[in-house]
Amino acid sequence: MRMRKILCAIALIASPALAAEQALTQADFGPQPTFADAVATSEAAIKTRLVDPGSAQFSWPYNFARGSLKGLLSKSRLGYWTCGRLNSRNKMGGYSGESWVRVVVNAGMATLVDIGEDSSSDLTNAFCEYALKQGQLHLVANMQVPVAAAPAAPTGPRLGVVYQPTQIGVVIMTVAPGSTAERAGLKVGNVISAVNGKSLAGMGPVEMTAAVRPTASTMTYSIIGAPDVKVTLP
Repeated sequence: MRMRKILCAIALIASPALAAEQALTQADFGPQPTFADAVATSEAAIKTRLVDPGSAQFSWPYNFARGSLKGLLSKSRLGYWTCGRLNSRNKMGGYSGESWVRVVVNAGMATLVDIGEDSSSDLTNAFCEYALKQGQLHLVANMQVPVAAAPAAPTGPRLGVVYQPTQIGVVIMTVAPGSTAERAGLKVGNVISAVNGKSLAGMGPVEMTAAVRPTASTMTYSIIGAPDVKVTLP
């Protein structure tokens, strides 16, 4: 019953974003911001809600799309929306762990900001996972690989992730439940920029795939906007 309520709530807050272009094409979404401006606006708004704003570590792998989002207890907000990743220190002084954030930017203001909690039933996390699976989140232009490049590829059963090569690293698209990757703390939306200290930037898709695939019992993955993740293979 609890899961059914969660799924219904996700559908409630997700449907406006997915139907925005069909139902709201004449609405005022505001001028389209540059990616850098939208990120800056989003981060400034998010930091006002954090216990330790200076500790915030962000990752924004996906573009801002025109549409609308609806908060659970608020009306729909028009503008340009996306989901990103956040990690920051909590009241105890330690990092809480990565979670999803979702934002809507309109005319230089963040009109909706939702920060996910470390919970599988959290609506913000569930929304962003849903939007990703439905193809509503698209990698930003400077991260896209050429059309002829290899599509998302698994790193192998020992790690348990599926990722998308880009020009600056790989974006994790899927993490298998109970896998080595999940136990180590790798999450959907993480952007791996280096492996064992070796940068992935500038590599071709084939070379990048080979670099990310486990080759030793311990691997260290550098994550954009978050601490390194050390993976110990069984």
